[in-house]
Amino acid sequence: MYLSDNMDVPREKLKNTLHLGDENLLKLGPVNIASNGPVLFFGATLSWMPNRDGLVWFIRNCWKYILMRVPNAELNVCGRGADGSLMSLMRQTDGIQYLGFVDDLAAEMGKAALAIVPLRFGSGMKIKTLDAMSRGLPIVSTTSGVEGLTVEHGNHVRIANNEIEFAEHIIYLLENRVEASNQALSARSLVSEYYTYPAIFKEMLDDLQAN
Repeated sequence: MYLSDNMDVPREKLKNTLHLGDENLLKLGPVNIASNGPVLFFGATLSWMPNRDGLVWFIRNCWKYILMRVPNAELNVCGRGADGSLMSLMRQTDGIQYLGFVDDLAAEMGKAALAIVPLRFGSGMKIKTLDAMSRGLPIVSTTSGVEGLTVEHGNHVRIANNEIEFAEHIIYLLENRVEASNQALSARSLVSEYYTYPAIFKEMLDDLQAN
């Protein structure tokens, strides 16, 4: 931290700043995880290299393993910016549908059983993760995909950084919908309590009034 290390500002005086997701998603009813098909949701701008890299890694290393165990699984990919090679990879891979830019992401998330955030690098808080949590989708993510969020593995999200564990978490959630729904509700509650602007402004106001 520059201020703490170079300007003698005490660390306890520093506060995190957060780039939040779409709070309107919290106003929607939770996704009916139990009744949705084995559909995975991935939404991101694919011209941003960490998003592209993560999706390619997932398709090449995780997806075939998932299809072996859940043959009717589908992956819906939303987001503009896919280049020719990525589009070709998606077209040539069974079970993957590239939807491109989608006007209503909430509706697409509402069709899914879970969301994936397979990022392997990239700094800062991941808005796509907060949005999926807010919508009420269970999430399987890498450590990078939940960077900046205070989440518990197995409670709010499931976290894995190698392909087999990542795929196994997805298969588990697809086959255990009650636990998947509980995870989604727990994550949604976390967002409501800590990751909305009213919650952050209240914390700021409490800090100001205490000093």
